[in-house]
Amino acid sequence: MNCNMDSPMQTSSQISDLPWKEWLVKSAVTGAIATAAGSMVFPAQSVSLAGYQVPGSVAMGLGVAGGSLVGDLTHQYVFPYIPHNEKYGKMEEAAVSLAASGLGAYVACQAVGGSGSAPFIPAVTLGAGSYLAGDYSWHHFLNKAEGGFLV
Repeated sequence: MNCNMDSPMQTSSQISDLPWKEWLVKSAVTGAIATAAGSMVFPAQSVSLAGYQVPGSVAMGLGVAGGSLVGDLTHQYVFPYIPHNEKYGKMEEAAVSLAASGLGAYVACQAVGGSGSAPFIPAVTLGAGSYLAGDYSWHHFLNKAEGGFLV
């Protein structure tokens, strides 16, 4: 019996078409920007992460990079399955990525500073600002397809 069912597995050509370079490079750049900004916010503080002591600025960068990656993955794998979503797709991507990066920064601030010590608005602003700078860097400096020089 030959059933012609679409396989849920992706073919190698479909996998190579995914924007994984953009996700990883943009998340890394966003995390690096947040780490630099976090070094001004947490110059001498550290946090235990997976059993290792890491500087607070690195925790900030990891939180923001994780938020950036979550936003990109949500755009790729969640939004296409929401009916009648084509009109607001770009706005939703930007809002979710900014919010996820800001939330990642806030969670990192809470981990570094202890309970209740991190103000919400400055942490979210640092995370969202880092995402905007990383996204701008990707589109204007790094992406060869858009005139950049790296990837």
